[in-house]
Amino acid sequence: MIRKTILATFALLLVACTTFAQAGGTYTSDNSFRNNWFVSVGGGLNMYFGDHDKEASFGDRLSPAIDVAVGKWFTPVVGARLMYSGLSAKGATRWGVAHSTGEQVDGWGTGMYHSKFNFYNFQADALFNLCNAFKGYDEERLYNCSPYVGIGVIHTSDAPKETSVTGHFGILNTFRLNSALDFNVDLRSTFLSDDFDGEPGGRGEGMLSATIGFTYKFKARGWN
Repeated sequence: MIRKTILATFALLLVACTTFAQAGGTYTSDNSFRNNWFVSVGGGLNMYFGDHDKEASFGDRLSPAIDVAVGKWFTPVVGARLMYSGLSAKGATRWGVAHSTGEQVDGWGTGMYHSKFNFYNFQADALFNLCNAFKGYDEERLYNCSPYVGIGVIHTSDAPKETSVTGHFGILNTFRLNSALDFNVDLRSTFLSDDFDGEPGGRGEGMLSATIGFTYKFKARGWN
């Protein structure tokens, strides 16, 4: 059910992006395939939502996150990127059976243990620049808001090893520093299978990520 919802939402957003791009007018750039490529890097925090993670304190659930992406804007409104995201996730596990650190959660005696596992996720996202869609293209605009949706594959090599298809919904906030460089705030939700944290039996799990970083836009950049 989760996978079907992810794929359906991805398809609908692609249709919506194409419609808005066509409605917003025609933009051109010389050697268009080679133009408007970008690379971005960022770091921040992950919070995992597994079967028992709510039993751990807020601070004990925060773990480091990293993003590295390369992408291209096909029009001022529609773009795409390939991204590596990962590092680690933290939470709680019942009876210490999955990714246990061996440290008990306060107030649970021997019934609950802190958990931690490393992971990496490769994803493809469709980007949609709302500001260009509704306000028109402006190369010198200070702030751009770009919602995105995507699919990917996530893997943890820590026992018990798991691999899952993922769905992503997020907002990429960019702040122009100069013609080549943006400052990013990327807010993302990730949906994945229930057994990824080593404890199957539920209806699915998720993760929230917040990262800050920079995007470099290669020449030639911009639109006519």
